[in-house]
Parts: sequence; C-alpha cells; structure tokens
Amino acid sequence: MMREIFNITPVSQMICDSNLKIEAVNQSACRILEVEESFLVGKNLKDLNLIKLDDEIYQYKEKNIILKIDRKKFDFDGEHHELISIFSISKFNQKMAELTKENLNLQRYIDESNLIFLVLDCNAEIRSINKKGRSLLMIDEDVEGVNWIDHFIPLEDRIRTREVFEAVKYQKITFDDYVESAVQASTGEKMHIGWNNTVIVVDGEPQAVLAVGFDLTERKVKENELIHEATKDSMTKAYNRGAGLKIYETQFEYAKNHGLDLSICFLDIDNLKNVNDTYGHFEGDRYIQEIVSMISLTIREKDTIIRYGGDEFLIVLPGADRAATKKIIKRLDTMIAGLNQRDFFRYSLSLSYGIESITNHHDKSYLEMLAAADNRMYEMKRGMR
Repeated sequence: MMREIFNITPVSQMICDSNLKIEAVNQSACRILEVEESFLVGKNLKDLNLIKLDDEIYQYKEKNIILKIDRKKFDFDGEHHELISIFSISKFNQKMAELTKENLNLQRYIDESNLIFLVLDCNAEIRSINKKGRSLLMIDEDVEGVNWIDHFIPLEDRIRTREVFEAVKYQKITFDDYVESAVQASTGEKMHIGWNNTVIVVDGEPQAVLAVGFDLTERKVKENELIHEATKDSMTKAYNRGAGLKIYETQFEYAKNHGLDLSICFLDIDNLKNVNDTYGHFEGDRYIQEIVSMISLTIREKDTIIRYGGDEFLIVLPGADRAATKKIIKRLDTMIAGLNQRDFFRYSLSLSYGIESITNHHDKSYLEMLAAADNRMYEMKRGMR
C-alpha cells in the first residue's frame, strides 16, 4: 500500500540508502528526469551527472534540466535512508512565463475593453482604473490613493453613493445587483454610469471592491428626452395634465401631512376662441405661448406650471399661502398690462384666475381644492362679462 501511495504522489521523489543508492523512485520523478524507473533503481545518486549550481540547486546534464533537490534523512527498519524530493525549476519557470503571458493578455483585454474596470479599497480609495475609465473621466495623472467618492462623484450624490458603497462592501448588494450613479470627470463634466460590483474577500473580511462600469450617458439623455416628451406639453413646455396632476397630488399630500402652506391658481386665457376665429390658430398659439412665458418669469423656481386644457393652466405654489400667491399673480397682471400698453398684439391679453390655499382644505382632497379654484376662476370670468 505504501508503495502505491509513494508511486502516485504528485511530488517527484526517490528513496536512497545511506550510501545514496536509489532503492525506489515514483512515477512523477521519472517524468521529470525523462527516464524509466528501471534506469534509476540500483544506481547511485552521484552517478546521475548532477552538477551543483547553488545550495539545493542542480543541473541534470543528461537532459539539461535545472532541479531543486530537497534531502531528508529518516530511519526504516533500523537502517538510515534519505528521501529525495525533486522540483523542476525549468518547468516552473516555463509555467510562470505562461502565467505571465496570460496576465499580460488579461491586462491587454482590460485596457482595450469598452468597460470601465475600477478597483477601490475599503475606504473607497482608487487602487487601479483601466484605460477606458481614465479616458472617460479625462484623468491624465496618477490617481492611486485618491478617494473615488470625494473626487469623481457630484457633491449632491456623495451621501447616497457612500451608502451604496458600504452596502456593496458588506455584500448587502451583490454582484448581480445593478447600480447606477452619476460621476463627474476631472473637467467637471457629468455622466451616468451603470455598475456591477464584486467584493474581494480575504479570510472572511472585505479587502476591495471591483466595479465594472459602462457609460449610460447617451442612453440617459435619450431617456430624459422621452420623459420630457411624455410629461411636457410640446407647445408651451409646461407639464401636461397627467404628469402635472401627479406632481400637484404629491405636493398637496406632503403639505397636508406636514402642516405646510400650499396654494394653487387656476388660470384661463380670456378670449382665446375669438383670437383663433379672427386671426387664426397660429396667432392663438402665439397668445398662449406669450402668457406661459410671462407666467414663467413671474413665478418662483420651485413652482409648477401645468397645462390643464386648451386655454386653462394650473400653477402649484408649495410653501405659499393665499396672500403670497395673490402677490405673485398681481405681478403677472402688471406684466400683462404693460405688454398691452405697448401694442405688441392686435388684441388685449388677459387672464381669469381663481386662487385656493390648503389652509381652507385640510379636510378635503386635492381634487376638491382644484374644483374650488376652478369655481373661483369662473366667478371672475363671469364678473368680466
């Protein structure tokens, strides 16, 4: 049994007596020395034409092979023996050369890939980034040790990105999960990247994160264009009715639940039908566009304009009470009056409107508040007749 185990062991070995006469040799040693077992057994190790090159390093001149020979003495049946272990350095070097070539090919693939290969340590500091990543982010200097989040993530996204990084690091998000993030090139240009991530773990502890990314910027631009087309009125660029009412509902519920001010103003463009009938629909469109332009100049950045119908618009004003909303609409009235005085149009521009505040509608829905503003608008319109 011992003989069988000795013969199949992957380590190249032979057993010699105290005089270095070879008593047994396994198959692995025969393969390294490229000889038959019968050629070795009975010969003295000194007769194998081994030339010592260094400590434990020999040249086997018969086959021109460089060997590392490890000798260990042991006793068996009261007699001294040596276990000779043989390692082929030439073949090891050949294998290392093959592995090096494979590594170079892998590195070449990584550098020439259209994907970003980014390695971060557990502090989110860059350990390596490939050619595609450097090109995309316009990096022309050494960034090893630079914090990825602090230098390449837009300020407004850094808190969320740190949370995602920690989740990836501790494998709460796996390699199969898909993460998107905005990144910022060294020039300040922003782009959108999709990432797949894997964690490099050693002894059960995360050591680094390999992130493989692909550029989604062009796709994201097209998505935003589609979203814009789906949510905005093509002529006025105001939100369309469907998208706008969802925004209004969300802001209404938020204000109601948090005890905040919110007002709406329901607007109707006066005499639009007469303008269309008298001057044509092109002029009617110009009338609408001019009104929306003046509304945009009057309201605050956080306010929302919604085209509710052909000549009807809704303005949602979060944080504004009734008095503040009246001041904003008063500025709009003044702007329209000034335009009428300069005779830019062959007719007078005017609006009817109704204002409602959430203060009076805490026990009602957003649609009931909208209906109340609509009624106020029609009361004003009827008073003009």
